[in-house]
Amino acid sequence: SAQTARSLVNVPLPTAPERAASDRAGRPAGMLGIATYVHPSLAGGVMRDGETRYDPEAIGPVASVAYPLGTWLEICGPSGRCVQGVVSDTGYLGPRHVDASEAMFRVLSGGSLDAGVLEVEIRETR
Repeated sequence: SAQTARSLVNVPLPTAPERAASDRAGRPAGMLGIATYVHPSLAGGVMRDGETRYDPEAIGPVASVAYPLGTWLEICGPSGRCVQGVVSDTGYLGPRHVDASEAMFRVLSGGSLDAGVLEVEIRETR
């Protein structure tokens, strides 16, 4: 739930960036972190990049404070599925936290929003 996601956002993460032990496709391992999804009440709002409007069904824009706007990321979830997105927004997020659209979160989770928060692997792609 959104309340669960909000409460878990403040859970402290280890200070040293941990790297994923293995990589599913032979790429360099990414940083371990968490993913949540943007609340649907923000649909239509302009994201920090000044160009993108938040669409809960879009695959692509993500929020992060760890990467500059315009950075492309690959995010892999516990379902084994990965999505690519571009950092289009920032926010109150921790350094290893990405906020994705509902559609992206469903892909990462294997089809549901119920978890609210997922452990993910985050890798910069360009």
